[in-house]
Amino acid sequence: MRVLFICSAGHSGSTLLDLLLGSHPQAVSLGEITHLPKNLALNTACTCGSPARECPVWSRVVDELSEQPEFRRVHVDPYVLHLGMIQASSVVDRRHQTLLRMWQRKLVYGLAFARFRWNVPVPAAWLGPLTRGAKNKLVLFGVISRLLSRSVLVDSSKHYLEAVSLYAQAPDVVRIVLLVRDGRAVYYSGRKRGQSRKAALQAWKRPNERALPILARRVADEHLLRVRYEDLVAHPQEELERLCRFAGIDFAPEMLRFTEREHHVLNGNRMRFGTRAVIVPDHSWQHALSARELRDFDRRAGRLNRKLGYESTPPGPSRAPAAPSGNSRRRGAA
Repeated sequence: MRVLFICSAGHSGSTLLDLLLGSHPQAVSLGEITHLPKNLALNTACTCGSPARECPVWSRVVDELSEQPEFRRVHVDPYVLHLGMIQASSVVDRRHQTLLRMWQRKLVYGLAFARFRWNVPVPAAWLGPLTRGAKNKLVLFGVISRLLSRSVLVDSSKHYLEAVSLYAQAPDVVRIVLLVRDGRAVYYSGRKRGQSRKAALQAWKRPNERALPILARRVADEHLLRVRYEDLVAHPQEELERLCRFAGIDFAPEMLRFTEREHHVLNGNRMRFGTRAVIVPDHSWQHALSARELRDFDRRAGRLNRKLGYESTPPGPSRAPAAPSGNSRRRGAA
């Protein structure tokens, strides 16, 4: 079994990459699997069209898990299958995602960051929720791999602390894919969704800024692969071949026809329900952001953006035109 954990900031293309990888004959796309207990509790829709509890895959997985003593109540209380500390922004289970739990998550993640970044001595019990989530994920992955006869499992749960915790539990099994995207594109995506300038910037800057040194310190070089979203959408086959070599499998052409395969993803970007597999780069930020916003971004986050491989683009007519839009095209961002 091989687990590919996609680590990224939000709206960086993780759902697209998840579906592409999960379309390999030996692989399965799991989406943001950390949210599985919530999706079972709310009985949200699977990409196959069935409610989570009635999905032919997830119903079998839950039945199998219920045979294990620690998960025997999973049908009644899906949260006994603790896969991590859930913080949802769109589909939220208000009965579970309480203010108290959000403060607990903030505390645990803060302690974990200090432990992973600076080796601050933190009692193992204080990081229990994070460690427990990683261990339970490995149990879940084993069940899915056995039931579906798939050797590669793709988890696009994104968070770098979850990635490092999972890797620490099984470094021989887990591989980390760090997916990055030009911060100006992610910033513009946030602004379109109504975020303030500060919030839109921090949503991209904070996870990347914090993830880079921790992943470099905690994950072996040969087990960590950086992928640029722009390269993926411009040269999908070339990038997928590189990813397949990283995962220890051969490239399969059907990966590029990812909408032709039935996936069973319960949580992720709404593009997982799409029916067309045309991938088009989205350069709309290059003409939509004002010169003032571009200067402000470069002042606040330009150094990090350049570290990720993106050069500063001066405002003005020299900027590249926007990508074509319309119903016949899919924008490949998640």
